[in-house]
Amino acid sequence: MHRPTSATTPLVTTAEQRVPTQLRGAKRVEEILDAAADLVTEVGVEGITVQLLADRAQTSKGSLYHFFPDVPAVLRALAERHLLAIRAIVDAIVHDESITWRTVPAQQVVTRLLAPLDYLGENCDLLAIVRAPGILESSVRTIKPMRSFVEHVLGARYPQMDAEHLTARAAMIVAVIDGVVTTANRGCSVGAPAMRRELENLLTIYVSALD
Repeated sequence: MHRPTSATTPLVTTAEQRVPTQLRGAKRVEEILDAAADLVTEVGVEGITVQLLADRAQTSKGSLYHFFPDVPAVLRALAERHLLAIRAIVDAIVHDESITWRTVPAQQVVTRLLAPLDYLGENCDLLAIVRAPGILESSVRTIKPMRSFVEHVLGARYPQMDAEHLTARAAMIVAVIDGVVTTANRGCSVGAPAMRRELENLLTIYVSALD
């Protein structure tokens, strides 16, 4: 038999009430980060104000301050979201047991090496944030993670390569990628199609020479 709920008995527990509140908060944060990403590509890092960001996210300045103390904090959170996405891409490649690094064609090796660059091409706000002074710590701005990824791939393809050559060649590949990204970065044209193709051709020749 149905028992009526008394006025002193909550329909849901405090913990259950907290879940939708947390979900709404997470959704609001994502909306703020999405708005920041759009504004970075439109007005640049220096052009973003709290009011502009709040208007684009369709929220109040008070709501924005509830989650972030200032615009740089928003940009740091946006960069972290991007870096987590790139890390997931890299981890998926590193742990993909179906890839036989020693035998796959050189072009396929390069295609996988350039996966983070392709992500940058689709999310050019990240590069703008990384290169803006005073936003990210130097430890985040470093290209060392990319070099570690390239070293892993080269080590898997050339297990007999000594550490000195492995490090030098990985650094060379990353330097070439970084140079192309720097040159191609005009507004939101990171990894412009023509330069992306030429970069892949160049690195394919390099990897083929190592073979």
